Amino acid sequence: MLHRCVLRAALIVALALVAVPALAGLTAPTPAQAAPADAAPAAPPGIAHPISGFFVSPGTTDAENAETLRQIQEAGGDTVITFGSTLRSGSLDAKDRIRTGDELDPAFASCLIGGKPCAATMRQLGTIDQVFTFANHSHLARGALRCPQDRALSSKGQRFTLLLIPTQGTGCTSENGKYDLVAIHGGPATAADRTTSLLRAADQAGVTAYIGMPSVQKRADVPWLPDLSYQHTFAQFTDRFLREHKSRGTTAALAGFYHHTEMPVAGDPDVWQPVLDLYRLQNQAIARVFPGKSALVSPYLDNRRSANEGLSADQLASRTQAGARAIAQTASGVPLTVALQDGMGTGKGGAFHINQATAPVDGPAAKLVGGGTWGQNYLLSVSESFSAARAGLEGTGATLWANVEGMTPQDTPGAQGCGTGERGQTTKNRLDQQVQAVGRFTAKNISFMWDPFYTCQVGGAMLADALTTHGSAPVVTNAALAPDRNVLWLAGYNLAGSSVRVKYVDTRGKVHQATSPVSVFSDDYGQRTGLDAGLESADYQVHLAAPQEGKIFIVWVTGQDGTPSSRNFSLRH
Repeated sequence: MLHRCVLRAALIVALALVAVPALAGLTAPTPAQAAPADAAPAAPPGIAHPISGFFVSPGTTDAENAETLRQIQEAGGDTVITFGSTLRSGSLDAKDRIRTGDELDPAFASCLIGGKPCAATMRQLGTIDQVFTFANHSHLARGALRCPQDRALSSKGQRFTLLLIPTQGTGCTSENGKYDLVAIHGGPATAADRTTSLLRAADQAGVTAYIGMPSVQKRADVPWLPDLSYQHTFAQFTDRFLREHKSRGTTAALAGFYHHTEMPVAGDPDVWQPVLDLYRLQNQAIARVFPGKSALVSPYLDNRRSANEGLSADQLASRTQAGARAIAQTASGVPLTVALQDGMGTGKGGAFHINQATAPVDGPAAKLVGGGTWGQNYLLSVSESFSAARAGLEGTGATLWANVEGMTPQDTPGAQGCGTGERGQTTKNRLDQQVQAVGRFTAKNISFMWDPFYTCQVGGAMLADALTTHGSAPVVTNAALAPDRNVLWLAGYNLAGSSVRVKYVDTRGKVHQATSPVSVFSDDYGQRTGLDAGLESADYQVHLAAPQEGKIFIVWVTGQDGTPSSRNFSLRH
């Protein structure tokens, strides 16, 4: 292990590379990672939306998916991500009925061929070694059926796909004569394939989509790690899954695929190696079947002191940097995006400014960590974690996004009206706080989860409505003082026509305040620097009376329509 001083020096260099703001006429910052080839279009002219992507569950009909996308676009979204399903281990009972885990699986009770359980017919085609089940309402057929022994059928109004995958070899005939049965329940036979329906609606709406990949179940002995004991069969099933989507024809909406198995970004790579192996296995499959398409992974951070006993802030930052890099190195030729979860929705991360470390945690965070200040509860701020993660991705070709958690911790299940147990509805004010913490490091901000957190009603109000109604409010993500030019420089959203107030301390310790309208505005700052395409920059002519180096300055912004930013912004000069 490196000496602590070396770690601190390395961290300072890394932070310096990623956090220096750009000012008109000054040296430009180090660009963020390039956006993937399938990047979504910029936000509509006139309004820059800080959060432009949302996790969704595909609807059961075309109309339902079209309506969801319409609402998301109204709230500023241009991207959707779906979760994947798990390939679960099962078995057959004495009557050839399919079991998942230790119970008869009701989803397959209707799977009959010639009046007998489907598995009985499959037994006649090859010796079955293990049984696995998969249920995600997908109609796997053309691309998934690669061998003579595979079947797709409708029985008692339900749709099923049955695959016999060789336990040895990758062809259709097993080298040892044994096969694994993968039984897939596709839902009602007359219903739409949900993923296809969502992609069709996204195509029509001009929305980008990432489709959830299948995954393996968790281990029994270490329940947070994936069970790779059946990775041979899982790899073949992953290939079938991707080929099925390829057989349906590529669409402009399909940007890539989402890995729903999670890991902590600062986790020990030796401990979490099975997750990295899973990412690599599936990225190799994506590169082979869908060359050019992207992959999206969303690790989480946990900056609580209670979860990192014995670690210093430097050590946690170093682990975050190394962890992000380890994830990026699983890309295997796939354009990879790392959408780091900010932890604010679970209480594991704190999006506090530099001058707020000694301030009490807010109410939602207190429901998880109790009382105390932000600094007492969290080793690192969210900004520091994202800075370290971006440094870790430098040179890997991977892109950094933020997964801004669109919910809050709650101590009473259902207390916030969303019926979601330990998570409740948040506010746009808190979302703005989260975006401020990550905006100077990320190429895009997405959020978990559209339904229910953005659509449930608390006091008759939906969070989605707040995003639509207050979408033009300024949000500042970066700032710098240029006293030699008497300029305050800002980056953020909805800065056109804005005015600013700045508070700072001069070299004599005197506090100054000044106000100014925008003098120079650029709507393509994010595009020029590789950050979020919606990010803008602005200069404000402010007489700066010898601001003191190392002191904190604070800015407030009011939009051109008179709407103030919901949060101030602070940095150290």
